[in-house]
Amino acid sequence: MDQSKTANNLSFKQRKGCFLQRWVLVLLAAVAICCVLLVGLLVGYLTPCGSSPRSEAQVENKEVARKELPYVLLPKSIIPEHYDVELQPFILPGNFTFNGKVRVQIRVLEETDNVTLHINNITVNEASIRLSGVDAPGIAKTSEDLERQFYILHLKGKLRTGQSYEVYMEFLGCLNDQLAGFYRSSYKDEEGQTRWLATTQFQATDARRAFPCFDEPALKATFNITIVHWANMTSLSNMPIYKTERRDNIWTADYFETTVRMSTYLLAFIVSDFKSRSTPEFSVWSREAVLNTSTYALEVGPKILKFYESFFNVKYPLPKTDMVAIPDFNAGAMENWGLITYRETALLYDPRYSSASNKQRVIVVISHELAHQWFGNLVTPKWWDDLWLNEGFASYVEYLGVNAVHPDWMMDQQFVLEDLQDVMDLDCLKTSHPISIPVRHPDEINEIFDRISYEKGASIIRMMKYFLGDKDFGTGLTNYLNAKKFDNAVQDDLWAH
Repeated sequence: MDQSKTANNLSFKQRKGCFLQRWVLVLLAAVAICCVLLVGLLVGYLTPCGSSPRSEAQVENKEVARKELPYVLLPKSIIPEHYDVELQPFILPGNFTFNGKVRVQIRVLEETDNVTLHINNITVNEASIRLSGVDAPGIAKTSEDLERQFYILHLKGKLRTGQSYEVYMEFLGCLNDQLAGFYRSSYKDEEGQTRWLATTQFQATDARRAFPCFDEPALKATFNITIVHWANMTSLSNMPIYKTERRDNIWTADYFETTVRMSTYLLAFIVSDFKSRSTPEFSVWSREAVLNTSTYALEVGPKILKFYESFFNVKYPLPKTDMVAIPDFNAGAMENWGLITYRETALLYDPRYSSASNKQRVIVVISHELAHQWFGNLVTPKWWDDLWLNEGFASYVEYLGVNAVHPDWMMDQQFVLEDLQDVMDLDCLKTSHPISIPVRHPDEINEIFDRISYEKGASIIRMMKYFLGDKDFGTGLTNYLNAKKFDNAVQDDLWAH
């Protein structure tokens, strides 16, 4: 209501109540204002800048929680050298389970009286457990450390330093609906029927949901994978199939070639009714109804892979590459070695309906995951402290890969806007962190898959390229990859090359 109209409508009546002189009212108002200012100053000086008492308590509680997290790295007394893994998923509503067998060849670095592996939500058949090898001691008992996700074989004697042994066990697991480990996914076909599949997502610490293993990136080994599946479905893994056999009327067993030496989190296997489009060494898989939208991915994927081989001067070490569009996938994509999984929208592109930005998003994600085949897969951080060596490199090199296919897109200029300027704003906040940060527990690992690791890491790599120059930068990357291939690295290894 306008004040002028209010004044014109006033009627004057005899006033009732208490009355104060005008100078008293002014004095009282001044005192009130001074009190408000004094309270504000006290709060400002007694509370740390940018904080409140409540947020400070939350920070303190977070620090206490961090200190209470258990140390989850395995003992250093044993390393794995090779796994034979057989899995049989039951992709059936009401019985989403899988049976498994694992045989692990281990080598003893320090004398020990136990064998400790990782498991998570797996039931081991204790009667099946065997330890074999020269003078192998018997198994006294087994125990499980649920908090650290350890499964421990307590032995009746010592494993001798320098000796090799073999651990065998059978187990039962669940095809969960948590989009982690060995899990189930589904989609509706064109008739509206639900179709089920089984797929994997192991990064960072979920291979232990699929089979007992030494589930740390530094504990690389080779793998022979066997997948037993319904005969009307198809299985995929990191390597090509070398043999298939029928097991009664409804089951087929696919035997995959031995992998290169690799970390557990890069393993993958899929059982589905997907169809594919292929070139001799490159395939794109999806549900049949959207397979026609895989053309662009199949066109640009081989080109980017070839560019990386030339740019890094290091040959891609696997005989094939599969890219698979998963209907129900938590991450944008996952760089499993030779079997890269994607959210459907990150791999498939329909030029009739999709925008130019969708097209760029698809090729950027493909380029990112293919860069990981060298940075992350061929050379892997020793522990998740140096996650940025994976994600920072891939997040910068992805722009180079896209530029090799579409040089007119001005990708370096886009990097400045999309990554560099964006992360500068983020990095000035109190919540920022160094790109290399100690992590102790799987819960902490997930926290550092953030824009600091990706975009700040990428910005540092780009800065290195510009102050070293293209030639020295390229030589340094090649030397680094050759020195640490099929092995692990820390960030100091990068500076050394």
